[in-house]
Amino acid sequence: MQLRELLSMNLHTVKAYLFKEDFDHLWTYNSPAWASTFIDEWTKDVMRHRSLPELKKFARTLR
Repeated sequence: MQLRELLSMNLHTVKAYLFKEDFDHLWTYNSPAWASTFIDEWTKDVMRHRSLPELKKFARTLR
């Protein structure tokens, strides 16, 4: 799917997709400390978003 197609869709869907893509970076960390820092920042960003309750539930589970 191309970004142009995503942007023509529901903004919440696009935001969820971008969070998912960002989360994939977790698997690139070799250090548990850096992975933990990444998860802290990622969950903080998700929780600041006004909607996406399913993603917020996942973020709370990670915390």
